[in-house]
Amino acid sequence: MPTVLSLGEVQRALQGLLEERVSIRDLSRIFEGLSLRAKTSTEPEGLVEAARTALGPAVAAPYVRDGVLRVVTLEPVLEQQARRVAPSGRGRLAVGDRSAAS
Repeated sequence: MPTVLSLGEVQRALQGLLEERVSIRDLSRIFEGLSLRAKTSTEPEGLVEAARTALGPAVAAPYVRDGVLRVVTLEPVLEQQARRVAPSGRGRLAVGDRSAAS
């Protein structure tokens, strides 16, 4: 990828993934996502998004139980209110698993 992205751009994308606690072990998927995105833009946030998208199945795998990925979505207004009340410091809500407490 030297002709498409500089080493610094790749490093910033990898750092962005690590800041989000995304494993960077699957470098082939990461590099594939980065190289596809770099054809249109080398903006750091876009590169991280492309790498995250390429890693989608690997990112979701730890949360899949019996072949099912359970998610909860919030209305944007409710999400913003929750962020003000209980910020986690990483752009994510700190929500516990109530089923484990029962």
